[in-house]
Amino acid sequence: MKKVLALLCICALMAGMLAACGTTAPAPAAPAAEEPAPAQPAEAEAPAAAEEPAAPAVRSADDPVSVTGGLITGVLSEDGQTVIYKGVPFAAPPVGELRWKAPQPVEPWEGVRACDTFSAICPQSTFAYGDFQPEFYSDPYPTMSEDCLYLNIWTPVKVSDELLPVMVYIHGGGNGSGWSYEKEFDGEIMAQKDCILVTINYRLGVFGFFAHEDLAAEANGAAGNYGLMDQQAAFAWVNENIKAFGGDPDRVTMFGQSAGAMDMTALVCAPSMEGLVDRALFQSGGFLNVITTTSMAEAEAEGAKLTEALGKSVAELREMGDMDLYNAVADSGLSYSGFCVDGSFLPEDLNAVISEGRYLDIDYMIGSNSDEFGGMFASGVTLLGDKQIETGRKPAYCYLFTHFIPGIDDPSSTCYGAFHTGECWYIFNTLERCWRLPLFTEADYKLADMMSTYWTNFARTGDPNGEGVPEWAPYTAENKNIQVLDVTE
Repeated sequence: MKKVLALLCICALMAGMLAACGTTAPAPAAPAAEEPAPAQPAEAEAPAAAEEPAAPAVRSADDPVSVTGGLITGVLSEDGQTVIYKGVPFAAPPVGELRWKAPQPVEPWEGVRACDTFSAICPQSTFAYGDFQPEFYSDPYPTMSEDCLYLNIWTPVKVSDELLPVMVYIHGGGNGSGWSYEKEFDGEIMAQKDCILVTINYRLGVFGFFAHEDLAAEANGAAGNYGLMDQQAAFAWVNENIKAFGGDPDRVTMFGQSAGAMDMTALVCAPSMEGLVDRALFQSGGFLNVITTTSMAEAEAEGAKLTEALGKSVAELREMGDMDLYNAVADSGLSYSGFCVDGSFLPEDLNAVISEGRYLDIDYMIGSNSDEFGGMFASGVTLLGDKQIETGRKPAYCYLFTHFIPGIDDPSSTCYGAFHTGECWYIFNTLERCWRLPLFTEADYKLADMMSTYWTNFARTGDPNGEGVPEWAPYTAENKNIQVLDVTE
């Protein structure tokens, strides 16, 4: 919160009484000297008016910001309270010879780059599973391109004299779909709560998780996991550049849902993430109870199926256009979305790292939704809570989102009740973008404010508690608390 210093200067001048007094020796009578008139008190000056408090410093979307690669400008939100930087490059376009390579440094540009438009998204299907299509993807899909390694930043217009906590969101979609600016994601409310939001794209499907022995030979035995490497590159960019936007590189929280949460589990097990993130907030239970990793040999064997099916070498696959490659993979019936133990980015099986408590020692918050796929992720929540106790680390904060989201009464629907990813409407406080808007009640808006406050509080201090929200006890050996997130009329 910006501290405003006001200087109040009150000046008053005190004037003494002026009088002349004196005696003389006797002398012939003469007219008596006229006595001076009594001195009058000097009129005191009026106190100086108090200075107006200095106007808070504000950020202009038109002011160039220096980042890795050059200068950028942003755009102002409709309400004028947030500056948004859309489509900021955090790595070189992974095209041509850079397809299936670790992300490379940003290519510098000349002049000022206007970051006023969201970037293309990684090639993907335009059909989502179940009722997720009308829920989240009813709008036309954005332009698709392999050139997709861009991030977006929301920061308050009002400039704080303290660096603000930073929240970096990893979207879901099974590592085969989704993007960083889906309609349920937005940072304006978080900016109003003095947090900076960053959302990131990463390579998906065959572009992000394809392994092959020829690729391993190029990279000292490691292949695949390019999507995870992209995510790490985004965190490295944030650490190097976020101060320019008023963010604190020592208070970086990563959070995500569905595959984004699953990828976070891999990231907290990746040695190269050490020092890049300070807190982790898992939605969807982090997939901790269902996470799997394949071996390098298994991943290479899956990759070989594609070169065989298409009758092309890896070099020839690199020469294909991005949509041509995507469509060829889709037509083949093959799928690439999982990560592997590549001996480099992921040196070991994730389950071993987690069970032995060798994941990042940072602040954790984790939860799931009561109706997501039959509550299948709930045990992942307690798994992490118990592991934090077992290892003697700071207790985790655990939750269960139980709010019945109005609109669908069929229990067989993927979007029934407290469904998978449904919490995002509340966390980002984007209820007005949802098709269910006419059905929301005051309880929904109260819950959205409460959850967005919990999330930003955790990013600020590592503790979701704070003014205006119900107390949330951590998950400890004495009290294995699972905070129920719901508000009723």
